[in-house]
Amino acid sequence: MNMRRLADKGFLTIYGIAAVLFVPVTPVYVTGFFWAVAVSACAAFLEKRTAAAVLLGGYCAGAVIWPGMVCFLPLISYDILRWRLYLLLVLVAPAMAQSGGAGIEMIIFLLLGIGAAMLLEVKSTQLEIKEEKLKKIRDDSAERNLLLKEKNKELLEKQDYEIYTATLRERNRIAREIHDNVGHLLSRTILITGALKAVNKDATVGEPLAQLENSLNQAMDSVRKSVHDIHDDSVDLQKAVEGLILEFQFCRVGLEYDMDMDVPRTVKYCLLSILKEALVNVAKHSDATEVHVLMREHPALYQMKIQDNGSGAGIAEKTGGIGLLNMKERVKALDGNIQISRDHGFGIFITIPKEG
Repeated sequence: MNMRRLADKGFLTIYGIAAVLFVPVTPVYVTGFFWAVAVSACAAFLEKRTAAAVLLGGYCAGAVIWPGMVCFLPLISYDILRWRLYLLLVLVAPAMAQSGGAGIEMIIFLLLGIGAAMLLEVKSTQLEIKEEKLKKIRDDSAERNLLLKEKNKELLEKQDYEIYTATLRERNRIAREIHDNVGHLLSRTILITGALKAVNKDATVGEPLAQLENSLNQAMDSVRKSVHDIHDDSVDLQKAVEGLILEFQFCRVGLEYDMDMDVPRTVKYCLLSILKEALVNVAKHSDATEVHVLMREHPALYQMKIQDNGSGAGIAEKTGGIGLLNMKERVKALDGNIQISRDHGFGIFITIPKEG
């Protein structure tokens, strides 16, 4: 029961007490007061309409038998109207007729009280309906705002990923351009310089040609290193992992990937190499029917778990331990940790700390 309806009932209770202006205070009047307050309080918390009808109808019947109880009919009428028990109003009329002995003033007093109860109930009901609509509008608005935020977040993530993939494609294009154009020109120049050295007979030109060849070779090495660095940085870890899994035909592989796009190059190649080696081992030595790969980024580390449902026995022995040894060395080089498990299949659990 909200404060508005509590105020309505408080007013109607005081209105009923004011009936002492027209009727004497008798034990029936006092009993009617407590009975009406108790019935009204219970009616406010009941959930079933039938129970409310029994309580309210009982009071109306009592008012017919004991006229002193009619003083609080306005309070009871408020709950009758609230529960839409309009048939009970039939009992209110004979109860009011019983109060005729107190004079026409008492009948007018009761009619005004019941009218006030009707007005208060209608007003409170209308306000509750408006509040419910307002609450629904607020809930709908909040839900739309949440959906809009989710859509905006997805859009931003999609835009970031598109920018990231476009950057990777541009890096690959630049690497190809350098390799195909600058690299070939340098190679041609080195060959020409070598040919000049071979046919040169002038001792004064030999030293400059040697210096030129050395400079060209250094430039070539620098170009190769730059091309490799650009290409290595342009690897999309998620797509590379999905590509390895797509090529793996031995059994089904499930992937759970949750990493940002800016994974360091060294970590990328470590995880890719280990995953490739693990899948090769599964195909060669395992009787597994399913492999699950988990790759997740945490605030302080990178995590990868590879688990199959095979027997897991004898893999290290069959491979001579070389594959597992290589995995351990790769992880150790990055100050990471690797754990091997043969419970419920063969599992590899790797954690690599983030730099800084």
